[in-house]
Amino acid sequence: MPWNLPALAGYGAELLVIAATYLALAKSGLLLASIHPALVLLVLFALPTVGTSSWRPAVERSAHVVEPAAGQGVAHDDRRFRER
Repeated sequence: MPWNLPALAGYGAELLVIAATYLALAKSGLLLASIHPALVLLVLFALPTVGTSSWRPAVERSAHVVEPAAGQGVAHDDRRFRER
């Protein structure tokens, strides 16, 4: 099985960015908790957004892999759009 080193390097860089994001969110949560414990709810409400933003690049990357090459897509019927 050949290794795709540039892709692996990209995954490693992406993993570091995601880890740094969660670390910054944890620091913010601790700072908010030191002010008032109820402010931790702000961090809890931010978790779905952070999760989605870290999940989305992987989905976009897989969509680029799955899309057909140029000229191999479905032939579209454009009769509806022609002028009569």
